[in-house]
Amino acid sequence: MGRRAPAVDREALAAEIAGLSKLGMEDLCERWKALFGKAPSWAIGRSVLTRAIAYRLQERACGGLKPSTSRLLVRVAEESATGSSP
Repeated sequence: MGRRAPAVDREALAAEIAGLSKLGMEDLCERWKALFGKAPSWAIGRSVLTRAIAYRLQERACGGLKPSTSRLLVRVAEESATGSSP
């Protein structure tokens, strides 16, 4: 049986994501804190903040990665960190 994505108001989601570009840095940081549970690093720029927030909004609305994909990404990251992956 396949995974079922939650019902999504795509227009509302698109409007919320489009609105991120109009927010100031303080508002983006507050939005990040609400979505990720902690303040963003000071080194993260506006572009990364906006993209990460947009991704999290989409993830919450449409569902995240499949568990198998998450495991694959963790494995690739570990292999990359140890130098055992090309």
